[in-house]
Amino acid sequence: APTNRPFYWDIAKAFDQEKHRKWGKDPKTVVSKIVQSTAVPYWLPEQQSVGMGRSSEMWFHPPGAGAPAHMDPHCKTTVSYCFSGRRKWRMMIPPAEPNPQGYFDGEIYGASDPSRRGEWQPTFELEAPAGSAVIVYPGMVHETASIGEGCSSSISQTFEVPVAAAYYRAFWPRFALIQEDVGMCG
Repeated sequence: APTNRPFYWDIAKAFDQEKHRKWGKDPKTVVSKIVQSTAVPYWLPEQQSVGMGRSSEMWFHPPGAGAPAHMDPHCKTTVSYCFSGRRKWRMMIPPAEPNPQGYFDGEIYGASDPSRRGEWQPTFELEAPAGSAVIVYPGMVHETASIGEGCSSSISQTFEVPVAAAYYRAFWPRFALIQEDVGMCG
């Protein structure tokens, strides 16, 4: 597990849901510029770029920092573009009998509920150097850690098309048992 949390800026929440964080003097203007300058990558089918821009999250990891294992609370596929540094990603498909409490930040390690210790069994891991992109399907439990000597930075965005249909079909019986996150996607 990562030793420290990264700094992250969820632009969609910046001026709407997280006013207490005081995201600068005029976050609405910054968000508007980011949304307007977002383009759909060449490898994705044609779709509206506005949704990708509005879902942007900026991540800044000092060495050793990272996001604890969690499941994203939405039903879209995420792409994370690594701009600098190196990050280790560990991912896990929820088990055949997933924990109905879900997979909120770090709960899978058993810190709050010791009965969950041992539940984190990553299916695979990979290293993402600067210039790479990592795809995270909905319902994938994932953890990141900055493993380079310097800080790592990235932006994550969700996209609508293509829908991970074969993935959903294969794992929907598991997702449906999770009370939060992708269990609500049906």
